[in-house]
Amino acid sequence: MKRTTALITAAVMALCMTACGDNTDKPAKEDSSSASAAAQEEKGTTLSDEEILKKAIGCAKVGYNAVAEYLADMETQGRISEATEQEALDLALKELEGYCDINGTVGVRFDEMDDNGFFNFTVQFRSADKPEIVGQYPDPAQTPEDSPAWNVNAEGECSASETAGTSGGNGGSFGDEISDLLTGGYTSKSKLKSANGNAKTGYNAVAEYLADLETQGKLSTATEEEAAEFAARELGYNDSTGIVGVTFDGDLTESPDFHVLWRENENSGIIGRYPDPPQSPDEQIDWDAAAEMSCYETYYNDDED
Repeated sequence: MKRTTALITAAVMALCMTACGDNTDKPAKEDSSSASAAAQEEKGTTLSDEEILKKAIGCAKVGYNAVAEYLADMETQGRISEATEQEALDLALKELEGYCDINGTVGVRFDEMDDNGFFNFTVQFRSADKPEIVGQYPDPAQTPEDSPAWNVNAEGECSASETAGTSGGNGGSFGDEISDLLTGGYTSKSKLKSANGNAKTGYNAVAEYLADLETQGKLSTATEEEAAEFAARELGYNDSTGIVGVTFDGDLTESPDFHVLWRENENSGIIGRYPDPPQSPDEQIDWDAAAEMSCYETYYNDDED
């Protein structure tokens, strides 16, 4: 159940590369493509394969957060069985508007539902310029040569946003790279979506931890500290830093209710939660975690062992 992450960015040559199918006006289009390429080089915006992969992974992560929120909403409404890959894709594409600065294709695939009733799913993104380089979340490739196969059940075209393209795509976390271009409200909303998505990832990890103990007949031995460690490790595998918090809501042997929180740091005013995620940055919730853990430290300490 590994999850991973990444970043986002820009390429304008894609339209020129794909526009060469008609031989009747090929010379004119080649001239246009050459001019575009020259303009790109003058601006210093020609991307390496590694940069394209970073951007593709970032777009996939943004799409993943949107799909996670969609599934969480459907689950809250008791309609998770009605969730479709096409609806998930539509929301991913909408979220990428004004954010992703590289032309390409977004794809969504629902994997099988696990024993706890949670959807496992994957979002992929491939650039129009180099479709062989596939960004994926979770489990992103570490190098362009290790790009996964394109394997989706619903896909749609994503055009680069001119606004996002001016950001340079420096590879920050979800929403950070456009914080200097967009209003504070939009950035805060984006960060809240990311925080809620991280809380949901932590929630799934805790649910798996509790399910394993229940199978062993040891549910009564579960602790919030161990649950927080499981959640932090899972988020660390996803390259997510920040702090995750866990609280058991009552006696687990009687009612296995719990909630998970996530925030970027101790001073962050944006807190993600699952279940019952906040819908607006203005909806302030308390950090009421009974146990908390640093995602970065847990991941790397575990890795060193």
